[in-house]
Amino acid sequence: MNILLAVVATIFFVEVVARSGFIPAASRLLSTSNRARHVVMAPGISDHWKEKALLAYSGRMMQGTLRLPLTLAAIGAGIWLLGLAAQRWLQIDLVDFLASWQGILLCTAIGTAYAWLVHRPARSAPRKAAKTGDQDYSATDKMLHRLALASPAVREMSFEIEMAAGGKSTVADTRERPHVFVAGLARAGTTILMRSLYASGQFRSLTYRDMPFVLMPNLWRKISGVGARDKALEERAHGDGIAVNYDSPEALEEVFWKTFAGDDYLLPDRLRPHAPAAEVLHKFRRYADAIIRSGDASRRRRYLSKNNNNILRLPALLQAFPGAQIIIPFRDPLQQALSLRNQHRRFVGDNEDDHFAGEYMGWLAHHEFGATRRPFCFDDGFVDEAAYLDPDGLDYWVDQWTHVYRHLLAGAAPRDAIFLSYERLCADDSDTWCELLKRLGLHDQWREGHDMTFTLSEKTPEAEPDSTRMRAARSVYQQLLARAL
Repeated sequence: MNILLAVVATIFFVEVVARSGFIPAASRLLSTSNRARHVVMAPGISDHWKEKALLAYSGRMMQGTLRLPLTLAAIGAGIWLLGLAAQRWLQIDLVDFLASWQGILLCTAIGTAYAWLVHRPARSAPRKAAKTGDQDYSATDKMLHRLALASPAVREMSFEIEMAAGGKSTVADTRERPHVFVAGLARAGTTILMRSLYASGQFRSLTYRDMPFVLMPNLWRKISGVGARDKALEERAHGDGIAVNYDSPEALEEVFWKTFAGDDYLLPDRLRPHAPAAEVLHKFRRYADAIIRSGDASRRRRYLSKNNNNILRLPALLQAFPGAQIIIPFRDPLQQALSLRNQHRRFVGDNEDDHFAGEYMGWLAHHEFGATRRPFCFDDGFVDEAAYLDPDGLDYWVDQWTHVYRHLLAGAAPRDAIFLSYERLCADDSDTWCELLKRLGLHDQWREGHDMTFTLSEKTPEAEPDSTRMRAARSVYQQLLARAL
C-alpha cells in the first residue's frame, strides 16, 4: 500500500508542478537573476542606470520568490494531508516511507518516468542524438536511461518493486515450460533467429518498449502505456540491414545478471564462466515469470531469450528451467570473425563520437565489440595470448571464435543443446529450419502463414588471417557441423 500511495503522491507532485507554471517561473527567476548580475558587472553602464535597472529586476525577482514557495507549500500540504489520511484510516506511515531511501528512489523513478511520458514536448524532426540501441535519444531520454540503468541500487529497487506489485506469481507453472534461450558468439544470426521464432506468436521476449526499466516489465508497461508511442522501422546501429522499432525483441535480459551477480563474471578485462547462486537463480525464475505475465494474453506461454553472455552460464539456465531448450548458432569462422572485426571498428568509432553510446552498451553488459569490448574467457590462457593481439586485426577474432566454440563443444554447453549452422539455415534446399521448428514444438504454429527468409552475406577480407589459427578454427568448425542440425 505504501508503494501505491507513493505513486499517487508522486503523480500529484508532477501534475502540480506542470500545471502551476512552477518550472517557467523558476526559469524566469534564474534568467532575471543572471541579467541583474550582468548589469552590475557591466563596465559600460553608469551607476545611475544600474540603480534603475536593478530596481526593476528586484521587483520581478520578488514576485518569483513569492510564487515559488507558495507552490511548494501547496504541494507539501497536499502530500502531508495524504500522509495524515493514510496514518489515520490505513495505519500506514507514508511520510516515513517517502523519506526513506527506498521511497526517494521510487518517487524519483516514477516521477521522472511520468513526467517524460505525459508532459514531454512533442518531437518534430529527429535531433542529433545517439543511435545506440537503434533509437534516437533526446536529452530527456538519456536522463531517464541513466536513472534506470546506471545505478545498481535503482536497478535492484526496480526489481523489488516489480516483485511486490507485479501480481500473483506463476513461477511453479512456468518453471517446467520449454522456454528457449538463443546464445552464441555474436554475428552468427542470433538476432534474426530470435525474431523469426518470436514471429510465431508463442513467446514473450523483452522489447525496446520495456526500456529502460527492464527489471519491472509489468509495472513499466502500465506506466508507459499512458503515453505509449509508435515508431517506424529503422535500421539498427549495426548497419546490417536489420530494421527495428519499439516492439522488436532484443537482448536486454543481461541487465538482470549484471545487477545481481555482475561481480561474479564481469571482470575489467574479460567475462568469465558464471555459476549463479541458488538465490540468484530463484530471482531469475521470478523475473522470467514476470516478463511472461507482462505480455499479451497470446504470448503468455513461453519465454524467449537472446543473450550471447548466456554462453557463460548455460548449465545454470537448465537448472533454473529444466524444460528449456538452448540454441547455439555458429557460422563459418572466417566470415564470423570478419563480421565481428568490422562491427568492432564501427562501434569504436560510434563510442568515440558519442559518449552515451558507450555508456549504453556498458549498462546492458554488451561487451562483444566496441570501446567496451571484453572477451569471453573460459580459461586464463586465452587472456594471456589475446593480450598480444590487436582487436583491429582478424587474428584476434579468429582466436576468440576458436576459444569460445571449442569450450562449448568440450562441455560448456549441455549435451542436448542445439548447435545451429547459419549456412545450413540459409541454404535454399535446407530442411534445417523445419527440423528446428519440430525440435521446439513450433511446426504446427508456423504453418499458419508465417514466412521467414534467412540471407547469407559473405565478404572477402583485405588480408588473410594467420594460417595456423585458421586451421585450428576449421577443425572446430567441422566438429560443430558434425553435431549441428
